[in-house]
Amino acid sequence: MKIDFTGRILTITLLLALLTGNAYAGCVGDATGTDYGCGDTVTESCTFNEDLNCESGHGLKIGADNITIDGNGHTLNGVAPGTCNGSGVERSGIYNKAHDNITIRNLEIANFCTGIYSRYDDEIGDFVCENAIENCGIHHNGAASGGNTTTQGIKWIGVFYSTITNNQIHDNTGAGTACTSGGNGIFINGVSGYGAWNNTITENTIYNNTKGGFLTRMMCRDTTVSHNDVYGNGQGGIILRCKKSASHTIEENNVHENYGSGIFIGGPDSVIRHNTITNNKNGSAYTGVVGKYGMGINIGRNDGSYDNEMISNTICGNEGVDIEVCAGVTGNTGSENTCDATLNYGDTTAGSGCTYSCSKPVLKGDLNSDGVITPADAVIALQMAASGEYSGDADMNEDDQVTSLDALLILQRSQQ
Repeated sequence: MKIDFTGRILTITLLLALLTGNAYAGCVGDATGTDYGCGDTVTESCTFNEDLNCESGHGLKIGADNITIDGNGHTLNGVAPGTCNGSGVERSGIYNKAHDNITIRNLEIANFCTGIYSRYDDEIGDFVCENAIENCGIHHNGAASGGNTTTQGIKWIGVFYSTITNNQIHDNTGAGTACTSGGNGIFINGVSGYGAWNNTITENTIYNNTKGGFLTRMMCRDTTVSHNDVYGNGQGGIILRCKKSASHTIEENNVHENYGSGIFIGGPDSVIRHNTITNNKNGSAYTGVVGKYGMGINIGRNDGSYDNEMISNTICGNEGVDIEVCAGVTGNTGSENTCDATLNYGDTTAGSGCTYSCSKPVLKGDLNSDGVITPADAVIALQMAASGEYSGDADMNEDDQVTSLDALLILQRSQQ
């Protein structure tokens, strides 16, 4: 008797797939159980249950609003970027055209032209809003040849009210010297007539990218860049490239050992405060105005870099000038900064140069700068409290004001 096992094997395979949640899927739809693999358009939230290796095309495409892609610790691997020459839409790990409320988290993305690419719909003018990238590793994307490539780690065009949080973004590459060229860890580009507004870049580690760690251009404004560790990048650390990159807040970042400027400010009305900007280096392959000479803070455009404020930054050990303001712009002020060398700049609390020297450590509470804390310093603090004057060195409890409590704390310290 001849037994046909074909039907039985197929039945067993289907049963196993149902029992295991379809073990051969890449990203499994949370609502329908649909398998989303290489090149597919995702129309619901999904969770990875295995790595995906995609040798051509996009990894995944976003096809609806209100979607979460949860990598669940897996990898979306482009295997090799392929041809990345800036023509058309480059091959991306995840590609989103004009869909809102998209979250990408817990996913490693490597070896595409661009890791994550979100962009507005230029045909109907639909922008991207409320996207989030969280806890991802985005690395080794891009191509070092192919002309003026536009490859980036993360590329956002026409994106508003969105966040990039707690990611490792490194070793992304590109080619070309234009301000739109590739090789940045994070690249945010505005849309003509509208820009890109109210985005937040925080708690990321951004390093060893061919060009900038973070670069924004074309009317981007009201971006907060905070608590990031930015180092080893080839054209600078944090770059507000264009004269209309305005009203950013750059605070509490550690920006160090980049080639080019640690922080470059091309536009007006930004606040740069409480950053540590150290050991940035000369020798960038992209010299020009942005990659110039390993400066600490470079207020660098004579056609737009005005009315910026620098407060309580530590800018030390840079191969170029610690703070340079280009000639011909006005309104760039600051206070309570620590540095050794400036050009065209002086703290309001110092007259020229920085308030504090890198070579002489700041002793908090030493208000008469005699190297020790004495009751005389407490008297100065009490006078400041009465007059409403503020100094970070007198603000012992760090509540952004000087009060009689700060004077008491200084007096107590003088007795120790």
